[in-house]
This record gives sequence, structure tokens and C-alpha cells, in this order.
Amino acid sequence: MADEGVKRTVAVGSMAYIDPTGRTRRADSGVEVLVHPDDVKRFDEFNVLMAAQESAQVDLNVAVVDAREVLAEMNAELDKPKRRQGRPRKSED
Repeated sequence: MADEGVKRTVAVGSMAYIDPTGRTRRADSGVEVLVHPDDVKRFDEFNVLMAAQESAQVDLNVAVVDAREVLAEMNAELDKPKRRQGRPRKSED
């Protein structure tokens, strides 16, 4: 029965899986393991590096911001006169 497993290589840092005898096991990245046939689908779904998942979802139409525009807006905010904070003065009669 131990020969009925499906051979897989762990791609993530650490992976839990069910071996061909039905026992839960854990293996580290790069190790070849035998996975129970009923656990292969789950194993393959979770045995994917995040970088590979994110690269498929990246939108290549990224808006590029001109640094000069950002600096001009920041300087305009700094150039505005500051309003004095505090209690208003009492009116003199």
C-alpha cells in the first residue's frame, strides 16, 4: 500500500500532507514525498509559492506618477499661510 502514493516535491517552506498509509506528515521545502491519492488535489492547491500566485494577478497597466507633480503639490501645501490656533480674543467694549 505504501507504493500507491503520488510523488510530489514540496515547494513551500513547510507542508503537511497525508502519506499513502493515511498518516499526517510534514515535510520541508525541496523534499520529495509520497502523497495519498485522495490528498493530492489539496496538496497541489496549497503547495504553491505566493510569488507565483501574485505574479499571475499583477496588472501591467500601472499608473506612473510624476515626482515633480507630487513635489509641487507638497510645496503648495507648505506655502499656505498657517492659521493661528488658540482661543479667540475677547472683544473689547
